[in-house]
Amino acid sequence: MCRVRIVVERYEEGYLACPLGLKGAVFGAGGTYEEAMDDVRSALEFHLEVLGSDALGIDEILESFVTELVL
Repeated sequence: MCRVRIVVERYEEGYLACPLGLKGAVFGAGGTYEEAMDDVRSALEFHLEVLGSDALGIDEILESFVTELVL
């Protein structure tokens, strides 16, 4: 068992869930938070099944931040 940090964004159309610290891109989406989390869990399980533990980042993430840039 491993822990994966997930960033969840809420939009008018629903939710988008994005795991942090993976090699490759994995996303989950759904009309509800629960649907998005179920979708990202399924995507993560498949990603790890195909790529193995190498898909997990080389280093453990010590902290995660959400920040903003003004362009």
